[in-house]
Amino acid sequence: MLRAYLFFAATLTAKKFDLLSEIVPQAKDIGLLVNPTGALAKMEIKEMSEATQRLGQHLRMANVSNAHEINTAMAAMSQQNVGALIIGTNPIFGIHRDQLVALTARYKIPAIHNGREYCEAGGLMSYGASLAEAFRQASVYVARIS
Repeated sequence: MLRAYLFFAATLTAKKFDLLSEIVPQAKDIGLLVNPTGALAKMEIKEMSEATQRLGQHLRMANVSNAHEINTAMAAMSQQNVGALIIGTNPIFGIHRDQLVALTARYKIPAIHNGREYCEAGGLMSYGASLAEAFRQASVYVARIS
C-alpha cells in the first residue's frame, strides 16, 4: 500500500513543478531534494530535468538520506540562490517534516511538498494524495473482501 502511494506521489513531480512555477515564475534555479537510495529518485530526477529544461531553468539537486544532510542541502540551496524547491517523494522527508519546514522558512525558499501534513506543520504548499485517506480507502476494500 505504501509503495503504491509513493509511486503515485512520485509521478506528480512535474505537476508540482508547474504549480510552484505559477507561484514563483521568476525562479531560474529550481531545487530538488531526493533520497538517492529511494526507488523513485531516478524517476523524479528525470521528470524534473525535463521540466526545467523545457522552461530554460536550471535544476539544482541535493541528495539527502538523513537529518544532517537535510541541513547541509538546505544551506547549499540557499547559497546557490535557489528560487523554489521541490521536496522529493521518500519517507525520510516525512520523518523530518518539521525540520524541512523550518529550514525552508529560515532560508526563505518557497517549497512544495507531497502532502497536507507539511502545510499543517507550516509549509507553503503541497500537492499529492492524502496518505491517511489512502489507508482509510484500503481498509474499506479489505472489509469488502472479507
